[in-house]
Formats: sequence, structure tokens, C-alpha cells
Amino acid sequence: MKFITELGLEVRDLAFGAHRIPSRIARRVSRALQTARAPTVRADEGPVELETAEDRLWAIICPSLDEYRAYVSLNASLLERRDALERAIVPQAADYFAVDAYCSVCRRTRRLHVDILFGERGAPNWRERLVCGHCKLPNRIRAVYDFLDSTVQPGPNAAIYVMEQSTPFFRALSRRYAHVIGSEHLGNGVPLGARNRWGIRNEDLTRLTLDSGSVDVIVATDVLEHVPNYGAALAECFRSLKEGGSLIVTVPFVLESPTTLVRARVRDDASIEYCLPPEYHGDPLHSRGALCYYHFGWDFLDHLREAGFSGVCLRLYWSFRRGYLGGMQLMITAQKA
Repeated sequence: MKFITELGLEVRDLAFGAHRIPSRIARRVSRALQTARAPTVRADEGPVELETAEDRLWAIICPSLDEYRAYVSLNASLLERRDALERAIVPQAADYFAVDAYCSVCRRTRRLHVDILFGERGAPNWRERLVCGHCKLPNRIRAVYDFLDSTVQPGPNAAIYVMEQSTPFFRALSRRYAHVIGSEHLGNGVPLGARNRWGIRNEDLTRLTLDSGSVDVIVATDVLEHVPNYGAALAECFRSLKEGGSLIVTVPFVLESPTTLVRARVRDDASIEYCLPPEYHGDPLHSRGALCYYHFGWDFLDHLREAGFSGVCLRLYWSFRRGYLGGMQLMITAQKA
């Protein structure tokens, strides 16, 4: 067990896919050896003028496409210099490297591992492949945790519902907050609201079993693009939140698109119509992955408002020192007034 713990595996890993443990160990040993030789960049040595003051990190708020475009126009020089810095720190002849930066989850400087998987034109996929070697959380998840902890600041008795349970993010939230509810979509084999033999709760996001007005915060990290009827899921989020509650969302988002790109849809006979070549994202419970139905545009914010939410906005953020790289990273936030 000590050997398993040192490699970053947990008892849960033994319950899900125990036959894959030898290959997991081999991959993590390989990554550990690679990291020891990886080129490393220290984020605290980066240009100070490119950073946003820590207490203003989440202050770039764009409720609409027009306001986003205005921000880009006014800050073109800053954005270009950030992009140049990111390109400069990527080694020319290495498939992996590391950035030493502050991890908001670990609350200390950690080594963040980077590779070129799923990247474009030689650049890493900063959003998904800038991963803390200790807490195992990538760029976008660490930022959501950071925003929740520093800005939303749930009280000690706050109830938090997160639309995942078999992930490092759920475990990190559970260590930080006392009342965290997580779930996965387990299908018809387990009643809604019940748990399977491993303690995983089954929920359908379009008909949650949460009581109305029962939770203070709902977090959805790259989940809603896998829900064909995401409008029903937004209505359920609004119903389940308490007055004054917060919703935090990340999704694949096309910043220059006013409308959502539909990649697939469900026909009346329950078959799937593919409008574009199928795109699958990682799924902690299914090796085949989860089908992506949407790449969202700015009309997604309108759909949140139609569901009853107020204060709906897209938040842009970037920080070299905290390991939030990749141009303009984003999350969407809203409140139930």
C-alpha cells in the first residue's frame, strides 16, 4: 500500500479497473523518471508586469461578446506579450517539461508537468496538460478551486454539489470543505440518488434528486457539453441552489462565436445524429470516453439568464505565477439572486 501511495494511486484506483494497475504504475514510474530530466521553468522568475494583482485575478468580467472584444482590443499588447512568454518557455526539442508555480490546491509551490499531448502547432494544451504533480489537477480545475476558495468563499456549513465524484477534484474539495456532494451518471442500473457498491452516487443532471434550495454552490467542470438537454440541467441547477447561491461552470467555449456549435444531437428515436465527426472526452468511469455534443458560444450565457440566473458572466484569467497559462483561460459564473 505504501508503494501505491507513493506513486499517487489511491484505494479507489484498485476498485475501478484493478486489471490496469500494473500499466498505471509503469506509466507513472516513466513520468517520474521523465520529470527528473525535464527542463524546468520557475514561474516566480517571470516578468512581473504581465501578472494581474492577486486580488484582481478574477476581475476581468465579460457579460457579452461585445465586451469581450472591447477587452481584447484595449489589451492587445499585453495579450501578445503573454503569448510570447508562453511560446518562449516551451523547449524546442522536448516532448515534456515542467513549470514550478504556486498551486492553489496544495497551497504551496509545486512542479506542474506539461507535455504536448492534444496541443496544436507545437504548443501544449495548457488547459488540460499543465498538471500539478502532487494533487493531479490540471490548469482549469486548479483555477476553479482557487476561485471557489478565494472569491466565493463558502462558509464552514455550506453545501457544495459538484458534478463528478470519481476524480481528484472531488477528493480535493472533500478535503477542504465538510459538505461536498458528488455524483456520476451511472445509468439505469442504480436508482437516481442512490449509490453503487463503491459509494458513487447516481444522478441525471436533467432531473436531480437534490431538494429545491438545498445547496450553496454548484460546480460543473466540463460536464454540460456531454448533456444533450443541457437547458434542463441549467433549470435543475437553479432549482437546487439556495437564494444567493453560486454556479461555476467550465465548458469548451468558442470565444469569437455568438452561437453554440452543435456537434451531435439525440433524435426522437434516441439514436444519435452526428453533425460533425464524433468527439470524445475523457471519462473517469468509461474507457471509451464521453461524447461531446456542444462547443458553446455566447448564447450559453443567455440560456443561463433564461433559466433564472443573474450576474451571468464569463471571467478571463491568466497567471504565470499560479500556473494558469494558455492565453485567455475562462470560467462562467452566475448567481441565484
